Amino acid sequence: MRNTAAMILLVALIVFSGCTPSEDCDNGIDDDNNGVMDCFDPACVNANHCSAYCYNSVTESTLHELCAPGARCEYHTRCNPELCLNGVDDNGNGLVDCADPQCAITYGCYEICDNGVDDNKDNKIDCDDPQCATESFCTNACSFDTLYFDSPASCVPPKQCGASIYAESLTSQCLNEDLVGTGDLFDTCNLTTEDYCPFGAMCLFNYGCAPFCDNDTSSPAHNCPAGSQCLFSVNKSGGGLMYLCAKTGCDPVEQNCQSPQHCVFLGTDDSTVCVPGGGTVPLGGSCTYDEECIKGAGCVAQQCYKYCELGSSGCSSGQSCYQVTDDINTTEIWGVCASL
Repeated sequence: MRNTAAMILLVALIVFSGCTPSEDCDNGIDDDNNGVMDCFDPACVNANHCSAYCYNSVTESTLHELCAPGARCEYHTRCNPELCLNGVDDNGNGLVDCADPQCAITYGCYEICDNGVDDNKDNKIDCDDPQCATESFCTNACSFDTLYFDSPASCVPPKQCGASIYAESLTSQCLNEDLVGTGDLFDTCNLTTEDYCPFGAMCLFNYGCAPFCDNDTSSPAHNCPAGSQCLFSVNKSGGGLMYLCAKTGCDPVEQNCQSPQHCVFLGTDDSTVCVPGGGTVPLGGSCTYDEECIKGAGCVAQQCYKYCELGSSGCSSGQSCYQVTDDINTTEIWGVCASL
């Protein structure tokens, strides 16, 4: 038994003496006795805290900045590009495919948040994917601030931020796509026949699809589209007003507004605007609003007068085209026909 135990001990000593210790990469000791320690040892080339540096050969003792110009480090896998859809950690940093920052902008690694497809194959589609958490339309953040035609989407597609009237006040809410029109701003609309307005506008009686606007005259955040002015307002639920654009620059004599609207003179700065048509009050009849007069006429001093161009001969016999305002410095070109 004594000889057998001695033999076992001898074998154990032989086996132990034949083992080469591995390098512990952060203990300050040359564990494998090769003359270099920790991150200076090629054995530590893939250690996380050593990953910024590498060697050009196994026998070299000089560290080089990983993948820097002139530092070949060709045997170091971290200088390899990550192939983002092959299921392999190509650059050896422990991050495979889409988990690697190199793949952040690779198609198939990011979610397109409004196309109904699981683009990054994580079984989460569009707004259900955490990558889409910051998209405004994934937060259902529809509000009065996101009603404008140039606002970013603020509802989960296919819904869109829109306005509704409840108790004579405007509210904002995410509307189903069948409640949002596909036409253009200022197109005619009719809620009764489900002829709805496009995003950024509301059906304002016979004014058509009036776009929302910012009434801040100094530095508006949301201007009206070209050829229109911020003129109308509606009450907002909770208080305050929401403003809408009206199409301007029409010809009150030629009446070139889209039917059934007609063109009226605002009386200042030579501005004209398309307003609801269908008025029945004849020339000379009593009125309160322009839209009450027949087409081609406006309400001035509570009476319907025919529009004319100042200096023209477009009035009936015995009448002349008179300026509407008393401002002698005005740039008005439009007036009304009257006998004075």
